[in-house]
Formats: sequence, structure tokens, C-alpha cells
Amino acid sequence: MSASEQHSELTAARAHLEVLASELTRFSHDVQNPLSILSGNIELINAMSGEGAFEPAVQESFDDIQAAIGKLAEIVGRLQSIRERVSEIESAFSAQ
Repeated sequence: MSASEQHSELTAARAHLEVLASELTRFSHDVQNPLSILSGNIELINAMSGEGAFEPAVQESFDDIQAAIGKLAEIVGRLQSIRERVSEIESAFSAQ
């Protein structure tokens, strides 16, 4: 492979990484905002209701929602880690 072909491939790879990093950032942001709203509202409901204010089935549903929010927040965190790694790789390509 010629130097020109290698340069073209590196340029294309860098462009793909840039798009991927941008999409991961957008997706993380798009998911994090609704998660924050959900979490805040569940916490507010729990704080306003006090202990034992809801029937056990209703409280269990709130607890399930809070657990699901936590799992989704972990996924968003992993996506952010992947985005950071993609950005590091993109920077390494740019240095070449």
C-alpha cells in the first residue's frame, strides 16, 4: 500500500471516529436528560409521601423505576467511557 493510500485510509478512519464520538456524545446527552428528570421526580415523590404513604405494590413500582434509572445511568456512563476512548484514538490518528 502506498503512502498516499495509507494517508487516505487514516483520514477516512479519523473522520469515522469523529462522527462516532459525536454520535456517542449526542446519544449520552439525549438519554441523560430524561433520566435526570425521572430520577428527580421519583425522589420528590418519595420525599413528599413519607414512609408508608403508598401501598406496597405502588412503592415497589417506584423502587423498580429507580433501579431501572440507575441501570440506565450506568449504561450512559459506559457510553461516555467509550466516547472518551474513541476520542483518544482519534487524537492518536491526528498525531500521525
